[in-house]
This record gives sequence, structure tokens and C-alpha cells, in this order.
Amino acid sequence: MLIRALALCLMLASPATAQQAQCGPVPYIMSALMGRYGEAVVDDRTEDRALWQMWANAETGSWTLTATLGMTTCIVAAGQGYDGQTVLDLISGVAL
Repeated sequence: MLIRALALCLMLASPATAQQAQCGPVPYIMSALMGRYGEAVVDDRTEDRALWQMWANAETGSWTLTATLGMTTCIVAAGQGYDGQTVLDLISGVAL
């Protein structure tokens, strides 16, 4: 299960990120998204034991998709121009 979730993270990496998924302890990633980028969770979904969260800052338009498994969170994708996308919008069509 863990391997499939991590493989999915890598498959979802988009040109918007232009790099591999970055992972770290849940509190560290959450703190960075809230403090540095002013983002808050706008949607979440649990799939295959992983907690997927869409973070966004309505003022700046920045957004981040994260996947959390256990005490590790990975930034799967990020970008600008948030316009209401949900977790399901970004992970739909991917076999879980």
C-alpha cells in the first residue's frame, strides 16, 4: 500500500512543480504551507490509507496538493491560479 501511494505521488508530479515530490514530517510541511505561503486546507479526501489535501491561498492564488501517510506528508503538486480545484479534480483518472 505504501509503495502504491508513493508511486501515485510521483505519477502526479506535474510541470507546475518542476521537481520531485518533497516529503517531510507532517508538522513541518503544515507549518510551511500555513506560515510561508498563507495557505489553508480547502479540500481533503482519504484514498488508499493516504490523506490527500488541497491547500490554497485565495488572496495570492497559490495552491498545493499534499498526500499524508502516517506522519509523513509529501507535496505532490503546487502552482498558481487556484480557482476551486478539489483533490478529486487532480487525482481523478489515476488508478489507486
